[in-house]
Amino acid sequence: MAAPKSKKRSLPKDKLEKVRKSKSTGHDDSLTFSDGAEENVGSDYLPADISKAFLAKRKRLEIFTKSSLKASHQMIEQMWKAQQNERFPFHLNQTLSDYINKISVMSFESLEELQKTHRDNHATFQTELRQEMALLQKKILMETQQQDLATVRQSLQTMLL
Repeated sequence: MAAPKSKKRSLPKDKLEKVRKSKSTGHDDSLTFSDGAEENVGSDYLPADISKAFLAKRKRLEIFTKSSLKASHQMIEQMWKAQQNERFPFHLNQTLSDYINKISVMSFESLEELQKTHRDNHATFQTELRQEMALLQKKILMETQQQDLATVRQSLQTMLL
C-alpha cells in the first residue's frame, strides 16, 4: 500500500463520496478509496471536511433560528393584537369615562368660578348701592334742612312784618 504523502492535496469530490474507512488497518486516519488506493488523511483532509460540515450545520441552524424567531414574533404580535382588541372596548369606555369626568370637573370648576364672580359682583353692587344710599340720605337730609330753614325764615318774616 502507498506510503503517506507529505504534499497536501484536496480529494476530488467524486472520490470523497466513495471514501470509506479502512477495515484492514484499523487506523482512523487512513482512508481506502473505491479504486483501492489508501491515503493517510490525518490532518490533511478531515479539518476541511469538518469545517464544511460545521458551516453547513451553522447555516441550517441560523435559518432554523431565524424562522423560529420570525414565527415566535408573529405569534407574539398576534397575541398582542388580540389582547389590544379585547382591551379596546375597556380602553374606550375608560377614555370616555375620563373625558366625562374631566368635563364634569371643568363644568363644576366653571360653575364655582361663576358663582364666585357673581358673589364678588353682588358684593361690589351692594357696596356701590350703600354708597349711593348714603349720598341720597345726605342729599335728602340737606334738602329737608334747607326746607326747614326756609320754612323758619318765612315764619320769621311773617311774624316780623
